[in-house]
Amino acid sequence: MADALDIRKLTKVFGDRKALDKVTFALPEGAFLSIFGPNGAGKTTLLRTLSTLARPTSGTIRVMGADAKEEPDKVREHIGLISHNSMLYPDLTAMENLMFVARLYGLANPEERVRELLHAVELDHRRFDMVRTFSRGMTQRLSIARALINDPDVVFLDEPYAGLDPHAVEIFDTLLASLREGRTFVMVSHDLQKGLHACARAGARPRGGVRPERRARFRGVQAAVPRNRRNGGGLMTQTKPAMKKPSTWAHYVALLKKDLSQELHTKDMLTSMGLYALLVLVVYGAALAQAGSELDVLQMAGGLLWAVVLFTSLLGLNRSFSHEKEQGCLEGILLVPMDRSVIFLAKATANLVFLLVVTAVTVPLFFFFFLGQVGAAPSWPLMFVPLLAGTVGIAGVGTMLSTITMNTRGKDVMLAVLFIPLMFPLLWACVSATTVVMCGSDGFMETFTTSMALAGGYDVVMILLSWVLYDFVVSA
Repeated sequence: MADALDIRKLTKVFGDRKALDKVTFALPEGAFLSIFGPNGAGKTTLLRTLSTLARPTSGTIRVMGADAKEEPDKVREHIGLISHNSMLYPDLTAMENLMFVARLYGLANPEERVRELLHAVELDHRRFDMVRTFSRGMTQRLSIARALINDPDVVFLDEPYAGLDPHAVEIFDTLLASLREGRTFVMVSHDLQKGLHACARAGARPRGGVRPERRARFRGVQAAVPRNRRNGGGLMTQTKPAMKKPSTWAHYVALLKKDLSQELHTKDMLTSMGLYALLVLVVYGAALAQAGSELDVLQMAGGLLWAVVLFTSLLGLNRSFSHEKEQGCLEGILLVPMDRSVIFLAKATANLVFLLVVTAVTVPLFFFFFLGQVGAAPSWPLMFVPLLAGTVGIAGVGTMLSTITMNTRGKDVMLAVLFIPLMFPLLWACVSATTVVMCGSDGFMETFTTSMALAGGYDVVMILLSWVLYDFVVSA
């Protein structure tokens, strides 16, 4: 029987610490391997590396014959991951979460597959409820359905019993038993009793990594039922659900729709950004009230308006990616075989929509409260050009930087530290263009045109650079 997993000299280094040290083993199709070890032994790192969420420092990984380095998307077609993070969006319903994943995988009949899985995990009666309202056990059951949406050949389980009450453990064991036929499993755990009960083979991961001479070969474990004859108690279809690899556009639409749906449910990002913008406007209004002349007001207004846009954008970008970090949702997307630059484009578009909505509310308020007594110059309508150019750049570059800082300590401060210096050329050009338009002095068009050329060039270069580098950034 062919090997479902073939791992050779797999090494993962973090700084001067080896999390994985030349790990080597093979696992036949239909086998169940439990790996034990204390906290910090590298168990989760092993699963993250096997599931393509982390790049190995060296070594090879083959899943169902596909090389993870040469054909990562081919590997992702064959795997599912059940983690202690649910990879579910709390502010979407159970149905919306699974439909989102089904569309990413390109299921021919996503609604039928989703209903089948919800019934199998006994959550069909809660399909229209927000995941935020689910218990830990219910969330874990839904995460199982999520991991099986593409009918994977190999399933990775990362501490699946963590945080479950006895009743939830019983349900999970029943579901796990129904999934055994025809699938290969790798489970990492520090619970010897549960792990040994489930597996056909076991391995230990002592702290510090597996020594090179400790080579394990796992052979001779036969699947109970051939691959094309699965019957898992209603959880698995008789045949693999029909799938067609979605187009880049289909992936883009699914990702964008997810972000917009989540915000429509909560209004969290728009509300917080709007209230923050209003607060800053009140503070800056007090500063403008002290200005001596109309010209002084106009010369200050451009910079103050962009300060409002900048600070509000930083708040929104941080909140946007806190949703992706929560429960490992971004990792769930990265498990899907797709061009990862599409994730950047969809997230940047969603951020742009949110920023434009807040800007569309903020700018009229700014003029009404603080420039109402100042005569409007004929050039003022041109102000929307730098506002649009600046917001596009903020959304694009901010999305990349938010991804970089998402998992860092003090990410709010780190985002500002990286964001403000990198955005300086764009901000300078937009403030300059806004100020000359508001003042409407003779010859302003020359300064305006030069500033907009700089802003446009910056947007094109930085967004293209972010698009090209995004795969590297999210895989680091």
